Amino acid sequence: VEWQNTGLTKRGATDDSHMLMGMFDPSAGSFRANAFRVNVQKLWSNPHNPPFVRLRFISQGRQEDAGMNFNDWDPGTVYTWRLEWGPGGGANTAKVFLDESEILQIRYNRAYTPNTHWIEFGPSSRNESVVDAIFSNIKITKNN
Repeated sequence: VEWQNTGLTKRGATDDSHMLMGMFDPSAGSFRANAFRVNVQKLWSNPHNPPFVRLRFISQGRQEDAGMNFNDWDPGTVYTWRLEWGPGGGANTAKVFLDESEILQIRYNRAYTPNTHWIEFGPSSRNESVVDAIFSNIKITKNN
């Protein structure tokens, strides 16, 4: 999954304004209780704790998190994000790239195999969309 953002600021419009992208299986229950849930979050200090860029990857109910402490966003800059996941290097791996540089990586031992696979940008669960973020050039592809 790849996309671009402009309009990212150091602080969210509200304390909950931090979800850039999410995926889940709507046939497996609500977003928050889902056994297959992935999200990329852009956080900030007070009320959040580091890390400020976070990948949360839940596969078959097991949660893995990775993060970094970047928070120097410029609303006029175009940021290119890419999330990749699947088998690689002897394990299942999820990676987040920001402007072509790998910034986050996790390994997970339970396959990400939702019955139904939804991808959302600025998911609205609990009103957590990043207010004023502009999403463009969205690409969703499958590599075999």
